[in-house]
Amino acid sequence: MAPSVFIFEIKLLDTNPSIWRIIEVKNNTTLHDLHRVIQVAMGWKNAHLYSFTKTIGEKSIEYILPEYDSPDEPYHGNNPMEFKLKDLFSQVGDKIEYLYDFGDHWQHEVIFKGKKYDTSTFGYPACTAGAMACPPEDVGGIHGYKILLSAIENKQKKDLGEYKAWLGYDFDPYDFSADKLIFLSKMLRKIK
Repeated sequence: MAPSVFIFEIKLLDTNPSIWRIIEVKNNTTLHDLHRVIQVAMGWKNAHLYSFTKTIGEKSIEYILPEYDSPDEPYHGNNPMEFKLKDLFSQVGDKIEYLYDFGDHWQHEVIFKGKKYDTSTFGYPACTAGAMACPPEDVGGIHGYKILLSAIENKQKKDLGEYKAWLGYDFDPYDFSADKLIFLSKMLRKIK
């Protein structure tokens, strides 16, 4: 029996300190289901559009859901619900770009780290490691996130009060624990 679990590292680009996760998913997972896993593992709320782009040499292939079709950008036919990870990743180091929220433009690099046998007692998908909390939704992309981090670092009470009123909580950029995501498969049921 061949290894049936793929291991990926997900990095949110242009963040410092780096925001990243290690996830494990079944190799027959679709790209759309990988999107759902990334949403939960990173801490996003699935409130925006997404796409995947795989670059092979000088050629790029985009995967986007048909309902995102628009007259300005017609659908190209690469539905992420129809493509499985085992058909897209074969070599350690293979990558795909994951773009979440076309306005804030959160770019993630998804890197294939290897395969393993199904040995989990909790099931798959799983998030086994990571660092840093995900930026809040609609914070204004990397630029807006850096402004929030600056306000936290410099203890700008007025700005922090406004962020807390907007978010409904005090944002802690260091608040991440893979232990909170052990039951990732149960959390995925909430995301369509």
